[in-house]
Amino acid sequence: MKFLVDECLHTSLVAVAQHHGHDCFHVNWLGLSGETDWDLMPRIVAEDFTFVTNNARDFRKLYAREALHAGLAIIVAQVLPRQQRELFALVLQELADSPDLVNEVVEIALEEDEVLLTLCAARVKVNFRQLGQIDPTRVLLCLHGCCSVTDVPAALTLSCRL
Repeated sequence: MKFLVDECLHTSLVAVAQHHGHDCFHVNWLGLSGETDWDLMPRIVAEDFTFVTNNARDFRKLYAREALHAGLAIIVAQVLPRQQRELFALVLQELADSPDLVNEVVEIALEEDEVLLTLCAARVKVNFRQLGQIDPTRVLLCLHGCCSVTDVPAALTLSCRL
């Protein structure tokens, strides 16, 4: 995977990704510091970056508008650089067997003494006429628990609206 780390996270995350065999860049090193989130998106998508940020609120919305993207990694906790590196390393270990994060979001958070890692699709696109054709005995639920689409037809994908 090829990662781009947001300016809200420490530059040392680049070395963590490289240690795990990935290409990685930091927004600051590409001259993009200070760019608005919506101005970053075209570059992120055009260059097939999996974006790493802790700005979950804004980037979930921006990624939901993209039909195809290389993925989003969210480090939720506002923590020191050492802890950012540890959390990002856990994400990379979890994704070690995955070739990519296409149209997916991986989120890592701290809840009390536990680390919670969540992976789900990043886009919802449901034709409401198709919902009536779905078999209610088969239900798929995203890991956030916010989305449930049942017995998804082949042309549809289960996605999280976050």
